[in-house]
Amino acid sequence: MRTQLKVMAPEGRICPMEGGKRIGIIGDRTPVGVPDTAYYRRLLAEGSLIRPAKTKPLDDPDMASRKRKE
Repeated sequence: MRTQLKVMAPEGRICPMEGGKRIGIIGDRTPVGVPDTAYYRRLLAEGSLIRPAKTKPLDDPDMASRKRKE
């Protein structure tokens, strides 16, 4: 089984899926899982796809302490 990459298109852009399917990865949406292939790695390198930013869960104790300090 291949590993999966979580990717998304930059805001306002559409990036075609591998294999010539008439569907695409649309910006402004949730990240999608795609196979870790040269096609998607190339799109990541050129900026047509981006990796989603990792966010901490809301119940993270570090976040709660930072909110209290502000």
